[in-house]
Amino acid sequence: MVGIQHPALKGPQVISHEMFNDSRGFFKYTFQASDLLRVGVDGYEVRQMNHSYSLKNVLRGIHREPWGKLIYVPSGIAEICVVNLIAGHEEFADYFLITVGDFDGGRKAVYVPKGFGNAFHCLEDTHYINLVSKEYKDEGRLGACWDDPLLKINWTHAKDPILSRQDIAWPPLDKRINDFVGLS
Repeated sequence: MVGIQHPALKGPQVISHEMFNDSRGFFKYTFQASDLLRVGVDGYEVRQMNHSYSLKNVLRGIHREPWGKLIYVPSGIAEICVVNLIAGHEEFADYFLITVGDFDGGRKAVYVPKGFGNAFHCLEDTHYINLVSKEYKDEGRLGACWDDPLLKINWTHAKDPILSRQDIAWPPLDKRINDFVGLS
């Protein structure tokens, strides 16, 4: 199917850890290598860590890179979209949305496999961290507009988001499907 919200999309994973609270605050793991093995991701190796800060209503993405990433939002709240951008795949253009961040029940990590696109919309000022499986190189990166008609993403809060020039300029997916073959 094309452009449907699919909460059980094959590949991406949501990972939670127990939190330990006391009068001082809380402690929790945000990542253990065994997390990914437990959910069926084998051979993931962290090669780079990225940290971005975005103001409320900023929407970054949709970006598809030739690497996997594990996302965590330590401060703020973001709605994350993960979309299958592997042309020819049975779930091409299917996506799921999840709200994560600094609120009870929101302190989760999201794993995005290579070949999938990822975007996030900040519901408040947000720090966004991702651990990636390759060091950054510009080649092999692709993207789509947050409101691409082929994807039909039903963003919960993004009505008039703040976007980068790059994220505004992506051509429509239906005109470049062949660019998205492979990279899985």
